[in-house]
Amino acid sequence: MDVLANKWIVYDGNCGLCMNSKRLLVKMGVFPDSKCLNYHQLDDRLFAKVDPEHFKYEMALIDESTNETSYGLEGILKIFSEKINWLRHIRKGGWVFKFLEFFYHAISYNRYFLFPRNKTFSCDCDPPFVRQYFRRWVGIGVIISLLMSFAFGWMMAPVFQGSALTSGLQMLLIVGSGWVLQGLISFLAMKKDDYRDYFRHLTLIAITGVLVLIPTIVLSPFISVAGLKVLSLINVLASSGLMLRMHIKRVRFMRVSQVWTFLWFFSLQTTAILLFLQLKIPVL
Repeated sequence: MDVLANKWIVYDGNCGLCMNSKRLLVKMGVFPDSKCLNYHQLDDRLFAKVDPEHFKYEMALIDESTNETSYGLEGILKIFSEKINWLRHIRKGGWVFKFLEFFYHAISYNRYFLFPRNKTFSCDCDPPFVRQYFRRWVGIGVIISLLMSFAFGWMMAPVFQGSALTSGLQMLLIVGSGWVLQGLISFLAMKKDDYRDYFRHLTLIAITGVLVLIPTIVLSPFISVAGLKVLSLINVLASSGLMLRMHIKRVRFMRVSQVWTFLWFFSLQTTAILLFLQLKIPVL
């Protein structure tokens, strides 16, 4: 019996994150492409089964065998439990479910800013701005950035010629100062809506930038100081280059001046150089 025969994934075809998730599900073989339906192309019968208010922030799973529609994490778990049986034990309302849902909502409410794409039209399913989930997304980004920056500094202690704790704290100051400065400038100079959008983009750029530093963090105990200098330099250049590329694309998507890219890059690089000099950190 084909358990997927009467089930349909409904995704927002206007959302880059949703499109990428759909492609991933199809590629993994969880659902065939024919079972993934664009909300904007549903026929009247299936359209009537989707609550448009609920769909604004959560994908839908239509089960015609039970005449039920599940949304968000609940629907995702039902999809994957077809392939991974132990996922059936994650119950809605349980602490594991709530933990996963915490991150799911942080992403779903901000999904148009994670994978921006030129929308062909606006629709009623556009996710609303909710301050709680804006703060949650930014908070997650800040915590990840702080932890990864501190870990990078901790592992750079042989290069900094200080204790691991001191090196970690110094790296937090070096990395974080430019972001704080740029955030302050954008808060003062941008319109409220632009600032919110820009900060959501900045959050993802920051997370991506620190994740690129993982090779140095992982490999540092196994290489010489000279090798650590080379690897960390490559990592920092790769991180800066990737973040710069992302910033250019996202500022273009927001339709604001690329002056913001210059200010952002100038803030990060200038504060880092000045703090390296002020703290007298040996890097060569």
